[in-house]
Amino acid sequence: MLALAVASATCWRVAPPTGRLRDNVGHQGEELTYRLVNAALRRRPEAIWWPRPLRWSTELLNATLRDVKLAFGDDAPGCERFATIKPQIKPPQWSSRDAHATARKAVYAACGLGAGRLKELSVRVLGRDDETPRRRDLCGGRLERRIADIEALRAATVRAARRARRDVDFDVVNVSSRAPGDLCAQVARFATADVLVSIHGAHLVNAPFLPPRGLLFEVLPWAHSKKRHHARLLQRTDISYDKLCGRRPAKASNIPTSESLCEGRSQAARRCTAIVRDCHPTRMGTHPCVRPCDCIDHFETRLVAFFARVS
Repeated sequence: MLALAVASATCWRVAPPTGRLRDNVGHQGEELTYRLVNAALRRRPEAIWWPRPLRWSTELLNATLRDVKLAFGDDAPGCERFATIKPQIKPPQWSSRDAHATARKAVYAACGLGAGRLKELSVRVLGRDDETPRRRDLCGGRLERRIADIEALRAATVRAARRARRDVDFDVVNVSSRAPGDLCAQVARFATADVLVSIHGAHLVNAPFLPPRGLLFEVLPWAHSKKRHHARLLQRTDISYDKLCGRRPAKASNIPTSESLCEGRSQAARRCTAIVRDCHPTRMGTHPCVRPCDCIDHFETRLVAFFARVS
């Protein structure tokens, strides 16, 4: 729920985001846009004024809040007073499963997507082609934010399907981080997969649009296993979350050997996590595994239970 500076006001103004909320769709969606949609569905303001949202946020508000007057840009709607909307981090984005389901249904309708379960179970690996110049410089010209073990994931999916006696489709889709398409194009990549496996990144802001009873497997690079952004996105929804944790890059001589030294908030720690995330492919492992998420075996076990449960 968002904090409203003037609870009785029927018009809301979004305070201009700064820093990562201004430029990163993942953070803007998580900390502001979804919370705004949830609050507006519950309280039905007369108007919302957001001077400069990202395109994704504009399209999401248009899809979900059709009976609310929306104003983008410098011209405010004609209201006597405004409540001020500010971002929040920790509380769940959704007040209830019903609130999330209402928002998802509205987006599916706006994008012409079906709302029921897919005819055939589908496992999708969603990759991202990162083209950010700043990160390319960090990595010496070659970006590697990707999952290295796609064939191992495919083999685990085949084994899980055989064990569960189900027919399962497995596909791999790559999307450009600089040109991901409009909201509907992004949502469709999620809405048409029962299980989505993807590397950590802002594109996972669309995870709430997985189909009912869907499953997100987030692949977290080494030193990222404590990240909770996308797990929080799916709290109070009918979508399940799990993770796979990458191992330390074998040839990374410019990062510490201790994972804890790379997980803090210092400048050195942030540089370390950026190098691990963007400059090296993420590899999982097999036994021995310190944590369940360290092994692809965990993925297979979870899939068997998922396939057996979903009709």
